[in-house]
Amino acid sequence: MNETTVCAVGNVATPPVYRDLANGASARFRLAVTSRYWDREKSAWTDGHTNFFTVWANRALATNVGASLSVGDPVLFPFWLAETSWAKANRGVIKKWIVSLEEGLAMIKADDKMAREVLAKYTGLPAPIVARIPYPAYQFSIKPDQLGVWKNVLLSQGKPVTNVDVDALVVTAD
Repeated sequence: MNETTVCAVGNVATPPVYRDLANGASARFRLAVTSRYWDREKSAWTDGHTNFFTVWANRALATNVGASLSVGDPVLFPFWLAETSWAKANRGVIKKWIVSLEEGLAMIKADDKMAREVLAKYTGLPAPIVARIPYPAYQFSIKPDQLGVWKNVLLSQGKPVTNVDVDALVVTAD
């Protein structure tokens, strides 16, 4: 598959800069991402180095970023990226990718003991910690109407959301 897997968890570090340009809206902000690791000597999670990334958004996503994000807001970006024309031309490949992820999650849920043994082996975490880690609740597809829910949440919090075309934000496998 022609994609890049990304998961960035951090906080908005600078006020988003939003601009309406001739070729569409654009927004950018800095994202602070601090690594955390299990310190066996302290038996505690410890902050590591903080990396700063510049995040750029265009068109409808830029409008959403400009209307909804502020300094300090926590943000989570677990996703994979594919160039739009490739994604539209290869929906079957995307569908197979999603099916493989769903099968992997089903396997984890079917054998809790095996899944936790693998997690302990690859993270080096003690068994009592691994036993308390909840499994993630993955959703492998997103529909434009699901983004509409977030638009409504932002509106209910007094965040102005205008000109957001949620249909333009998502290329689905369907």
